[in-house]
Order: sequence, then C-alpha cells, then structure tokens
Amino acid sequence: MERYQPERRFRRIVWPHALPPAVVVVAVVIDLVWPPFNTFPLLATVSVTAAPLYSLAWTVTSGAVALLTGWLLSFRESGEVISRPNVIGFTTLVTLTVVAAFLNRMFAREREQLRTSRQVAEAVQRAMLPTVPERVRGLAMATRYQAAQVEALIGGDLYAVHDTPHGLRMVIGDVRGKGTQSATLVNTLLGVFHAAALQTPDLPSVVQAAEIQVRDLKAREEDAPYEDFVTAVFVEILPDRSAFRMANRGHPAPLLVHGAG
Repeated sequence: MERYQPERRFRRIVWPHALPPAVVVVAVVIDLVWPPFNTFPLLATVSVTAAPLYSLAWTVTSGAVALLTGWLLSFRESGEVISRPNVIGFTTLVTLTVVAAFLNRMFAREREQLRTSRQVAEAVQRAMLPTVPERVRGLAMATRYQAAQVEALIGGDLYAVHDTPHGLRMVIGDVRGKGTQSATLVNTLLGVFHAAALQTPDLPSVVQAAEIQVRDLKAREEDAPYEDFVTAVFVEILPDRSAFRMANRGHPAPLLVHGAG
C-alpha cells in the first residue's frame, strides 16, 4: 500500500547556484580580453545574485570575492588602487553586498514560512486521509493519493474504508472547489460517512446522510460558489461477501480489473 506522500518535484535546480561564480569568471575574462571595459558594474551583481540562492555567510563571501576580484583587476591595469573611479566602484560593491545580506534574510524568512505552510498542509491532509489497512476481512487494500497540481499538498480527493457490523463500506470521491472550501467539504463528507457507515443498516441511508450534510453545509455558507460540489462512489460488501453494492453520485465509473483486462 502506498501511503499518502505528495510527489516531491520541488527539486533544487543546480545551475542558478553557479550564477555568482560564473559572473566573476565572465568579468575576469572580459577584463583580460578588453581592458578598457569597466567590470565593476558586472561584479556589483554578484552578491545580489547570490542573495536568493545562498546562505547569509555565502552571500557575504560572494560580495567579498567580487570586491577582491575588482581590486586585483584594478591593480593589474593601473598599478594603483586608490583612484576616484576605483573608490566609487569599491563603495558600490560594499553597499550592494550589505543590501544583498538584508535581502538574503528576507528570502530566508519567506522560505521558512513557506516550508511551515507546507508542513501544516501535509499534516491536515494526513489527518483527513488516514492510513488505510493493508487487509480488511481478508481483502487486500491499496491506496494512492496525488494532488492534481504539483505544488498542492491539500487536494479535493478523498477516500475512506470502514469495517462495520453491516459490512465493509468504502467511499472514494472528489470535491470541486479550492482552498479551505475544498478542505471543509472533504472533512464534512468523511465525517458523516464515518458516522453513517457505523450506524445505518443499508447503503442508501449512508448516501442520503452524506448528501443531506453536504447540502446543509453549502446552504450555511455565505457567498459559496455555485460550481462547488462533491462527486462520490459508495461501496458496500456484505459480511458474508454474498453481495457487492455500489452507489455512484456523479463520479467517474470505477474499473473492475480481472484477469488481463
């Protein structure tokens, strides 16, 4: 059984991290090939480029490397460092390095807030869709959850399996909605299904209880978009496995896999 795990596509792209050293190399090459060219504006971008990519220490280090590179190139060309153009260039490099350090702290806080939000979203999703047992009454169970959007940790899909005195009851559904509205509908449907599956003796009563609760929720919400709705398939397998019952409420038809088809 595959536990709920959002697909980790947020892989770090390697090549942007090579931009700051690449800018330094380009500046050195240009200065060697075309000495009249002023490379200070190019070196000034090194620390700013490093700010969203590196840590604070490496951002400051990149600015120091750019400053040292500018000093060496200036000394190579004129043999002197203290000149008005060079002082202006060095001052610009130092100022932009300080600015890059502040930007780096801002980016770090935003990344931490985003990471916390993702962790909370994943915890909510795990709470709404708990682990399904691998076997129930001798039947093998397998689940897989994947949000439609790559960066979405909370989606509108739902599923649940309950072993009740009336038989094995399952539901799989999809909420048409976004954000907290979608999460509320998912939580409402799963909650009423859990209660009805344990208490009601027949599958139609379970479906009716879910429909009543969802309609009541939408009726009590202000400014609820009309396109928000829930589709679901309810399944019941009797304790003696003498019957398999299914109620489909607008959901794509389930597939029966047997043999090679």
